[in-house]
Amino acid sequence: MQSVPEIEATLARLSAYRNVRGVMVLTHSRPTANTSNTPDTALLQTTGTVFEGDGGKKYASAVESIVEGVINALKECDENVG
Repeated sequence: MQSVPEIEATLARLSAYRNVRGVMVLTHSRPTANTSNTPDTALLQTTGTVFEGDGGKKYASAVESIVEGVINALKECDENVG
């Protein structure tokens, strides 16, 4: 995926903060009638060495769990509204 210069600049600014170890950009799509019932989350881009190698796999797994938790919480909110 090609990166837009503005996005690169924003990632560079975020990464420059002293306490930021890396930045991870994800995309998420909701399931539709034409796809499986499982939403797709894909990694678009990362910055920082924290996401490299085995450490990166651990962070990716942790982020996947966080995303799943948020999805479930939002589903509960939607069910309670309607």
